[in-house]
Amino acid sequence: KNNGKHHFFVLPSSEPPTIDLDFRDRLVVHVGDVCTLQGRFTGKPAPTITWTKNEEELKADEDATMTNTSKTLCLVMPKAKREHSGRYQVVVENIVGLRKGICSLSVVDRPQPPEGPVVFNEVYR
Repeated sequence: KNNGKHHFFVLPSSEPPTIDLDFRDRLVVHVGDVCTLQGRFTGKPAPTITWTKNEEELKADEDATMTNTSKTLCLVMPKAKREHSGRYQVVVENIVGLRKGICSLSVVDRPQPPEGPVVFNEVYR
């Protein structure tokens, strides 16, 4: 007998992740430049963020830092190197689903100025 009282349970709501990225699927940066891949995400429960490069999970080191808040994700390479070129992927995942963002990064050398004096062998009039 419930004495006229109603009992109810509140189940936690869950939402699959969404992702909104500030980078395109292809990005070219010069050696020595700062490279930033960032965006925003949602999801309940709070999703986990995983960055990979060429299918291998990235770990933060002196070449790259990963900074995630409850709503933003960010991968920064303060001084891009040629070996940073590759296929980067971010996965935002919770128990309800996952979303991926992919970027092919190319790090290119800066064009060098010509060396030495320019010599003209023949001049035509």
